[in-house]
Amino acid sequence: MTSMIEKIRNDEPLSGKFNISIQKITEILNISQSELANIDDTEVPPDRDEGASRQLKSLKSIIADNIDDKDYKELAQKIRNEDITQLTGAENFLLATMIETMVTNKENSRSLDAYAAVFNYYLKIFKLSQMHVGGMTKMKALSTKEIVWVLHSAQKDTIVQESVEREGLDRIKWENLRKLGVPIWYDNLDKIKSYIEKFAMQIFRKTRDPFDVVFWYIILNKKNILTTLFKQSNKNDAKSRNVADFMLRDFRDPKNCSAANKNAFVLLSQKKLEMSAAFFLMGGYLAEAVDVLANSMEDI
Repeated sequence: MTSMIEKIRNDEPLSGKFNISIQKITEILNISQSELANIDDTEVPPDRDEGASRQLKSLKSIIADNIDDKDYKELAQKIRNEDITQLTGAENFLLATMIETMVTNKENSRSLDAYAAVFNYYLKIFKLSQMHVGGMTKMKALSTKEIVWVLHSAQKDTIVQESVEREGLDRIKWENLRKLGVPIWYDNLDKIKSYIEKFAMQIFRKTRDPFDVVFWYIILNKKNILTTLFKQSNKNDAKSRNVADFMLRDFRDPKNCSAANKNAFVLLSQKKLEMSAAFFLMGGYLAEAVDVLANSMEDI
């Protein structure tokens, strides 16, 4: 909090992401810095109406030594809900979110280190963009510039609980994990595998089609579960039986690996990209599988 106040007093930007200073705020509200420095709590300048005076007093409280978390929260609410600036809707939400995140990080200083605190801010901005709040452009995913912060954090488990598990384990999807870059920065591989297995089973329960989950169980190295799902599915046809039987082959045998490779290319030509990647993996062709995922599917 102290560093923020010092930046405001020195007219420095508060954030590289959102460049705003006390001078910018006063310009927005058409208030001079001399007025801001000299105004008394009970004094109303003759050329200002009551509303402008309240705004002026609110701004002065930003640089007060005794400002507390409640003041910050109230300021954030005003910026978000009231027309007290000439910023765009998206800019208002960015500024309010920055203030709220500072308070949240202070309250959770024992569970969030500095790296996690910065990532927490980017995470909130990302989630706001998904809802088009304030006319914000929807972000496809967190960038590496934002993910790199949590890579250095020692509180990755806390971040995962807040960003992934908070809404319920039954609602976890690969799309959400990918957007947040979880497989890149979260180093608990067993936990990631448990997420994959959970949403793979949810997919199968919904569609009853084992072809929809072949890729996921292949990367989990659980072909035995796949063969069971093929037997339980509604598709008890020759194609399903052939795939199930193929998975039971010994892929330490080069002939079987070569057969998997050929099938993968056939599936790739048919634009069955996920299945193609699964067969490449089955045959031990990791580079080819990654190429399909990264270039054809634009996935990680």
